Amino acid sequence: MIANMEKYRNKYLSTIIEYSKNNNLYKKCYIYELLWALELNLISWEDIPPGFEDTYDLPHKRDYGIDLLSISFDKTVQVKMYGEKSLITWNDISKYNTYSSDILNIKHMTIATTMVSKIDSMVIRLFKNDNKHILRKDFDTMIQEVVTDYKPIV
Repeated sequence: MIANMEKYRNKYLSTIIEYSKNNNLYKKCYIYELLWALELNLISWEDIPPGFEDTYDLPHKRDYGIDLLSISFDKTVQVKMYGEKSLITWNDISKYNTYSSDILNIKHMTIATTMVSKIDSMVIRLFKNDNKHILRKDFDTMIQEVVTDYKPIV
């Protein structure tokens, strides 16, 4: 499993470095998801390995709010790159919460967002659980850390 994680980490690092050289290559919100994947040692929902859905009896691979998940399939994250005028609403989180917790039976959940995004009071209340977290970090800070620490493999 560790080798698999390295493959994903290398892919995400390469994509982020490409973006840092030409920010027209990818959407900024996609890069923000990859930055959180590196930060939390998770993979993108889009990168679920073949057969993963069969092993864990996923009803399908459609996106219902899970942006990142652990290889061990015990943690999920929804990433929201919202500005200061945006609100993470109950509607935004309810599908994610239901799919992760009730359908997939994954209780360790995280909302990863910017320092300035507003969060609905019901979402904050839901995430006051021991297994649920709200993490905040800005895009510029995260990408700077990755680009500064990046050492290409020769």
